[in-house]
Amino acid sequence: MLRKLNFFTFALLVLSTTTMLGCRSDNSDSRLPLDELSAGTEQDGSAGGEGSGDSDESNSSNPYLPLQPTEDDWDGDGVPNEDDPCPRVPGVDPALCNESVDPDGDGFPTLYPTIEPFISQDIVGQPWDNCPDIANPSQSDLDGNGVGDTCDKDIDGDGVLNDADNCPVVANPGQNDENGNGIGDACDPGIEDGFSCSVEGIYSPMRANDSAVKATTSVNTTGCLLSGDAGSLLCGVNNPNNVVDDDLTNTAAIYNTNLLGLSSVSLRIASGTNFVYPANNYVGVAIRNAPQLVKLGLLTNGGLQVRTLLNGEVQEETGGSVGADLDLLGLSQLIGSGDFEYLVFETSQPFDAVEIFSGGFELLSVLEEFEVSRVCAAKTGIPDL
Repeated sequence: MLRKLNFFTFALLVLSTTTMLGCRSDNSDSRLPLDELSAGTEQDGSAGGEGSGDSDESNSSNPYLPLQPTEDDWDGDGVPNEDDPCPRVPGVDPALCNESVDPDGDGFPTLYPTIEPFISQDIVGQPWDNCPDIANPSQSDLDGNGVGDTCDKDIDGDGVLNDADNCPVVANPGQNDENGNGIGDACDPGIEDGFSCSVEGIYSPMRANDSAVKATTSVNTTGCLLSGDAGSLLCGVNNPNNVVDDDLTNTAAIYNTNLLGLSSVSLRIASGTNFVYPANNYVGVAIRNAPQLVKLGLLTNGGLQVRTLLNGEVQEETGGSVGADLDLLGLSQLIGSGDFEYLVFETSQPFDAVEIFSGGFELLSVLEEFEVSRVCAAKTGIPDL
């Protein structure tokens, strides 16, 4: 009799529990609070952990999971931002983002709250807001050091604090500012205050050790008046590889005795890879003895020219037209900068090589001789060109 009573009692308990689980009141919206979800449920609604069962059925009545973030629903909980008291935190509980847990009011709690999917991800209580005391709603972290940009004293992570950094949002650890305009080379795209060229700058030298460019040099003396040893005395290039080495103060010397354009010599600096410089660009050739060049008129009568090439074909040049479909760039712009002067011109065609050419028509027979230390250009296009 006692055994039958125990069985009857057990059956009654099972029936009661089943009835309670299978029913809900008319006032219920069928949404279960996120913090009551199984800790074994993953963010995408799949089962996680051991013995979690069929997650698709267990979560089908919960509109919060899986989370599907959109522009109109940042946390992806199915509640539009405008109606969500916590648009960055899954769920509709205002306590999840009030000032006690989000003191800077940017929508990101200081720590991950005890709700799904953070429970399953095992990150509850870990830091969430990368600037807990200063609003950083974008959670931007330029240098990826875990400290948000709005509260990072060194945003670009180059070791120079923002207040003293001449490029606060672009790494410029050497603080190079070749033209001395207060804007570091790494973030100075203009040439109004003088052309700047440095390894870490927007305009960087074409170097042999640059992994992207692997610059090479070649000299063309076929246009010299004389050949052999006699010709080399009047026309040629000394130390051409100095233009592409890592010592930016080294120079190559270009010399040519020219009369009426009868003698010419060129130094070409080309990409040794498949790298192509973008069309909208500035090319700067750093030279010494520029005042002498100006005095002799070599920049005004075609004695010195700078060309860009692509696959061996001339694209643009400073000394004259190279075809009706190409822009005539006219004369180079001479810009002073430190120990060097830059011949700078704007390009509108892509290129993979730059050629410095001494020759062209001249009324006087003079010895053109000048030193070239580097050729610089931007590896990415310049937006304002």
